[in-house]
Amino acid sequence: MFSPKVLDRANVIEFRINKEQMLEYLDGTGKIAKIENRAERAADFVATASKDFCGSLSTEMKTTLISMFDTLSKIQKEFGYRTAHEMSRFITICKCFTDMSDEEAIDAAMVQKLLPKIHGSRKKISPVLTALWQLCYKADAVEIDTLNAMPSLDAFKYPLTAEKIWRMFQIAQDNGFTSFAEA
Repeated sequence: MFSPKVLDRANVIEFRINKEQMLEYLDGTGKIAKIENRAERAADFVATASKDFCGSLSTEMKTTLISMFDTLSKIQKEFGYRTAHEMSRFITICKCFTDMSDEEAIDAAMVQKLLPKIHGSRKKISPVLTALWQLCYKADAVEIDTLNAMPSLDAFKYPLTAEKIWRMFQIAQDNGFTSFAEA
């Protein structure tokens, strides 16, 4: 896994596809998302990326980030100013250049910047994963340790984060240790 110094300065992107996407690709019917290479968009991106973003977050976004901070601080994995700034910047850029909702942008930021910092023994990590799991639900959370299967992603405000937490929790239960890297 990457060192904490690298994780502070990078966004971790996990590329995953499901069986249906692979079948579509192999059949030649699937489309692979492409990033458009346009000079005018590049100038807009650079101008937007150089702004200060922490003051531009909605109350919901700030509340969510503070909840994540409090939860991670219980295992001494809280984030600092740099991570808060990078997440604010990422969320704002997502909002400016994509059609992502606030929740989708927060979800992507959490998976890329916060979850990679979580690793350790089942005893140390399970309570934190459980608390983060509850933050992901739209309504009253179902306890992660009572489930035999991952619930429908429709039940979550932050489905990417919930799905990754589910996998990390299962690995911790099976192996007594977990980290963001599953390989």
